[in-house]
Amino acid sequence: MSKGVMTLKTPALESKASNRMGWMLMLGVWALVTGAIVVANPNLQWSDERTDVFGADYLQEWIGARILSSADAAKLYDQPTFQRWQHDTAVTGFAWPDEQYFPPVYPPPHYLFAKCLAWLPYRVATYVWFALLFVSYPLAIWIIESSPTTPRRSHAVWFWTAAVLFPAVLRGWTMGQKGTLFLLLLAIAWRSWTADRKFWSGIIFGLLVVKPTLFFLLPVVLLVRKEWRFIAGTAVSIAAILAITGLLVPANLWFDYLRIVGQATAYQASSGYEITWSANLWGLLHGFSSESQSLQTYGLIGGILAAMWIARKPPIGASPHQCVMAVAVATILLSPHLYFYDLVVLLLPLRLLETRQSAVFLAAIWGAMAIGQLAMVALPLLPFSLILILLLLLLPATRWFDSCRTLERRELRAKPVSQS
Repeated sequence: MSKGVMTLKTPALESKASNRMGWMLMLGVWALVTGAIVVANPNLQWSDERTDVFGADYLQEWIGARILSSADAAKLYDQPTFQRWQHDTAVTGFAWPDEQYFPPVYPPPHYLFAKCLAWLPYRVATYVWFALLFVSYPLAIWIIESSPTTPRRSHAVWFWTAAVLFPAVLRGWTMGQKGTLFLLLLAIAWRSWTADRKFWSGIIFGLLVVKPTLFFLLPVVLLVRKEWRFIAGTAVSIAAILAITGLLVPANLWFDYLRIVGQATAYQASSGYEITWSANLWGLLHGFSSESQSLQTYGLIGGILAAMWIARKPPIGASPHQCVMAVAVATILLSPHLYFYDLVVLLLPLRLLETRQSAVFLAAIWGAMAIGQLAMVALPLLPFSLILILLLLLLPATRWFDSCRTLERRELRAKPVSQS
């Protein structure tokens, strides 16, 4: 009789195996969802004659980059020029209705970055771009979860699995929006910060200057809190981007872009503005009263005061996730223009919360987005986005959850130990 070797399974080994299976499931869901988008998304089905746009919103960035590489570079923000390029079949390879068009809305560095793919034919560049958006999601998760300072949550894998179906993620992937790419940049900046490499964290975060509506608040908050290494890194990053842009693009583009920025209010009043997609304070105020300038003015003043309150030194004992969530929500609310597909960036602070908080908030945001989409398609009655109301309640709710958690722990410690 041969001697057998007995293997003892410990709870730790079983937990590790279960965790590994959970991450494999998450990757499986991610692969199925992204595969379904590639196969079924009409924005990725090529045809020479179309009623919509192949590549969805990505066309706007690719066209801007191509214009920068042409003799029309100085006319980047000229609407007739931008519109003519979008409908030139020799450039895009397909025809779509002339009355539809995308306006140029991003700063010059954004289109300069987009030149990385502009040398490719539009159809090929679109597939590469969508692949980058898909891959950014698991990369961001790996960077966040591999950090030794990221709180170890028992159900983190289920959070990320559910987030694959988060409406902001799905809409961003469908429309070619950059939410998961920005999540990846924020994950790298977060990882550098928690590793006490704050200068490099600022360098990475500075890249978000190409998306000013997500960039503007955090540097102000950390400047007030005297985080000099982060501020120095951000300044170096911005200076490098501005210097490169200044060398490679016509100088008049900056003035043209500022003119576009000045028309942001007019854009919100246009018929093309989707109020139920809006996730910023301006959208809420515009929804309540599009003609009341005083309401919008008071709302802006209130928003600035709220930003100053958030920028103050955090009270002693404040948890890091409270600070991260506060800055993230304030940035969204105070942004001059922000649609709900940009809310992908909330996944980082949501992940840092307690498991129950993450689940509740993810489900609530999910529901608000779903109702907003239903209202837009079937019941166009809502004068504002429900997601805005939820964001306004997010920080107080987070503090309430923390209070309940603290009370629960105190009660556990206070329970008398029964003697056998």
